[in-house]
Amino acid sequence: MNMDKLLKNHTKEIFLLFLVLGFLILISNISISTTGALILLMGIFYYYYGYVLYSTIFYIAADLCWALMAYKANDISGMFFIVLSIIVGTLVVIKINKGVFVKTLFKE
Repeated sequence: MNMDKLLKNHTKEIFLLFLVLGFLILISNISISTTGALILLMGIFYYYYGYVLYSTIFYIAADLCWALMAYKANDISGMFFIVLSIIVGTLVVIKINKGVFVKTLFKE
């Protein structure tokens, strides 16, 4: 079975696996920036296979990690721009769910 067919048939299971993996990353003893980078890789994985909605959600989760990192470093301007990107990303997810944007790049 090729990767495209696997993702298309088992998207919810793979998404749940990534959420569990993300939770395990968060409770482990790695830095916030590394956690954000690993979550970003999960988003890139979904974006590569055409699942825009899932990749956007993972990008927002990675931004949350980096906003926390900027807060700990007292980087107010960096935190402002990261929070701004979180807001815009959330609006994109809302528009995708309303049908303004497409959820996937596959023809359904």
